[in-house]
Amino acid sequence: MGFLVIKTIRLNKSGFPDLMCLKDGKTIWIEVKEPKDTLKPLQKKRIEELIEIGFEAYCLQKNKGKIYP
Repeated sequence: MGFLVIKTIRLNKSGFPDLMCLKDGKTIWIEVKEPKDTLKPLQKKRIEELIEIGFEAYCLQKNKGKIYP
């Protein structure tokens, strides 16, 4: 889709989504989960913080699609 995708490994704060996707001045944050993995409370909090300041952010789970928010 033409996005530059950056895999975040370690940031100065924990809980941020795994992927930062950049295109046309827009940033989308995506947390990626395997089928048996769960979204942790801190990860939910970080997604909510990003949304609150104007970013698109969500969690995708393999075989389920978007699971949060």
